[in-house]
Amino acid sequence: MAKVYNLEGSPSDHSPLLVVPEQKTSGNKKKQFRFENAWLTEPICFQIVRDEKDNDNVIQKVERCAENLDIWGREIMSCFSTRIRECKIRLKVLRGKRDAQAKEEYDLIRKKLHLILDQKEIFWRQRSK
Repeated sequence: MAKVYNLEGSPSDHSPLLVVPEQKTSGNKKKQFRFENAWLTEPICFQIVRDEKDNDNVIQKVERCAENLDIWGREIMSCFSTRIRECKIRLKVLRGKRDAQAKEEYDLIRKKLHLILDQKEIFWRQRSK
């Protein structure tokens, strides 16, 4: 942002302009909480909301819940690539095994991979709007 002043002082029909840029103060502005739709695919999200029942004041409960969700959400949603890579590596290892336990673990990891991919899609769909 800037302020513009129309200066007079010339006998011609042109008048000079003075442009004064405004500097923003970098105060400690608190980041606004944003709920991520992808969190709804994680059961822990609902547990975090349920755990905030001990506060008497509703405003404090909502603020504390938002704070806890924000901290948890940054950990979960910031590492899509790492989580996907880990699942793919584990699936590659399990693909060659034929025992029942390996097959069961393979199915669980495959479901986890699909869940992470769905979360990533939901995350970016929300961001695109």
